[in-house]
Amino acid sequence: MRDDIDLRIGSPVDPVPPSVKAALERGYNAHRYISARGLPECRAACANWYRTTRGVMDIDDTSVLPVAGTKMLIGLLPLWLGLDSSSVIVIPRLHYPTYEAGAALVGAQVIAEDDVERWPENASLIWLNSPRNPDGAINGRDYLQRAIERARQLNAIIVQDECYSAFDWTSEGDDPTASILSIPGATRPGGGVLALYSMSKQSNMAGYRAGFVAGDSSIIEQLGTRWGTYGLVLSQPVQYAMIDALANTEAVSEQRRIHARRRLALQEAFERWGMIFSTGNVGGFFLWGHVPGENAESVVQRLAELGILTRTGAAYGDETHTYVRISITASDAQVADAVERLHHDADRLV
Repeated sequence: MRDDIDLRIGSPVDPVPPSVKAALERGYNAHRYISARGLPECRAACANWYRTTRGVMDIDDTSVLPVAGTKMLIGLLPLWLGLDSSSVIVIPRLHYPTYEAGAALVGAQVIAEDDVERWPENASLIWLNSPRNPDGAINGRDYLQRAIERARQLNAIIVQDECYSAFDWTSEGDDPTASILSIPGATRPGGGVLALYSMSKQSNMAGYRAGFVAGDSSIIEQLGTRWGTYGLVLSQPVQYAMIDALANTEAVSEQRRIHARRRLALQEAFERWGMIFSTGNVGGFFLWGHVPGENAESVVQRLAELGILTRTGAAYGDETHTYVRISITASDAQVADAVERLHHDADRLV
């Protein structure tokens, strides 16, 4: 009996870089309480990463806050910002479900809308995601400029989740996709603009629960104070590991090449099998496609019969009920196995 190939979740399968493991061990002697704002050297590393990797020059260590996983921050941010049932939260039309979960926590109304001109006047918090989960769409600089301008007209906080930014498949080099903080004036105190980043994707550190939020220093200070009140502190050893991971650009580049190879192999095999992928599917850890004339549940079931597990797009805002989300985070052996199964089935259907 052959094993299932699980392509449902974008969970890294490759080992963390050896230098990250060594850094984790260096931070083991954590006998004292540490500030909820994070180690000074960790905050400095986060700010330096934005300057050197994302081109955000007007940022310093007062504008960053290490967090125990960005999923936690996404889910709890409405609570930390004091939103409630009278609040309106805007999310992308296709979206990571935790944006909705955070709104549900405080009873806020959710509006799924990408057109900045249609964002409601009473919006309090606006979520962007680039490259976007599930469909890999990327927000360009012109869109980000308009989004910031509109959010400020509404007096709303705007946050872009950028955890997949190292995986922009339109880039010929290793440059990440544009950060919302790279828009001129985005980082000014009181400007209401934040960005999130995670070590889970770029350095295979999903189990470390390591990430950070950056941007408006007045909001960062507010969050840091609340972190301290509730003990939401990223552990010292993990902060040491994060410092190393942010500096290890060679390891990130290599991981990007590995994922690019796997992505291409899977995409070509699924296309031969009969799937058509979204033209905007140009970044991130997922393929987002459909089989013409077939609903998503049927496609997922047919793939499951091949031992290839995928997810329908329903949980991610797909109103057509035709799209399927496919993770590219499988081992080389699993990818090769999936390709073989798809080719065999495609040949059988001819």
